[in-house]
Amino acid sequence: MVSVADNVSESLDFEALIKKFSKTKEVTEDKYLYLRDFRYVHDKDLGHTLVDRSNNDQYVLYGDTPIRQLCKIVKVPFDFLKRNPNYLNDDIMDFWLSETLKQAEEKSNGTHGDHKLFRVFKKNSVNYVRAIVDYDVSIVNNIDILDLVRDTFKSAELTFVKGTDFLDSVLNFRVSLEEKFDPGDGEVCHLGLHIKTSELGVSKFVLDSLIYRPVCDNGLIVKYGGKPYFSSNYKGVATSDLSGILSNSLERMNNDLSVSLGNLRKSVEEKVTNSDVRSLFNKFKTQRGLNPKFMEMVEGRASLSENLWQVVNNITNAAKELPTDQRVKYERFAGDLLQLDFKVN
Repeated sequence: MVSVADNVSESLDFEALIKKFSKTKEVTEDKYLYLRDFRYVHDKDLGHTLVDRSNNDQYVLYGDTPIRQLCKIVKVPFDFLKRNPNYLNDDIMDFWLSETLKQAEEKSNGTHGDHKLFRVFKKNSVNYVRAIVDYDVSIVNNIDILDLVRDTFKSAELTFVKGTDFLDSVLNFRVSLEEKFDPGDGEVCHLGLHIKTSELGVSKFVLDSLIYRPVCDNGLIVKYGGKPYFSSNYKGVATSDLSGILSNSLERMNNDLSVSLGNLRKSVEEKVTNSDVRSLFNKFKTQRGLNPKFMEMVEGRASLSENLWQVVNNITNAAKELPTDQRVKYERFAGDLLQLDFKVN
């Protein structure tokens, strides 16, 4: 597993990242299999393993992700499985696997109840499973998304990357685009994108529109109808659709830029006092999803702010210290403070 903290970006070398994910794609194969054909064992050398009943081929669950996915399928809590002695897990998992498949067959009228996509790689004639998802889920490879971003935005520069290890279940990355502007404080901002994706089917594909401030390596997120610019459903998104989604996101950001820039410049001109800052934070401390202790800490940093723009930048600067999902949450909140929430076309 990656040993660095969740809020620390990994290498920002775009070409090196593409090369790394290209190798991952080369060794990965998708197999469409039926769970009814397998029994569960905990092999003393290989660990959690599914064994094909017909030919004894082994499919070793590689890392926690496929184990969690199998546990979800058979409705056995992951922590329960981890706590149990291995000899008990064989019987427990086999029993619930068969029960779950019976129920799935009844609900699906014998069609696709246990039809799954196994994302695997092979080593020493053993199949290692990286993910188990429904057969009709569309999983986009990390390399395919990076290639599309590079091809769509020729001058895009990586500013943050997290989740590049082979065992990582979710990839977060953001790029700064060449479109830039001055919000009124003399510091250049760029349009950008934050992308969250999973080639193991763990999360939706999410695309956020970003206003990036290079001088402090922070940013705020623009919302559309109170949501990210694009978020796939649980079935995923096809690679063929992503090119249009990416290019349309830039067109939409450019169309909204005059309003965004107007709001940013207004926030620079809008003077605030210590009392104003206190009132602002008191209003939002109890907002659902915001951590009161974090908000109190940021309030202390923002208390000397001269305008709303500085308050917002104190929030997004502090958010850099948080895990990625929480960081994005506060960057969306920062966009709310500047009323950067546009109608969905």
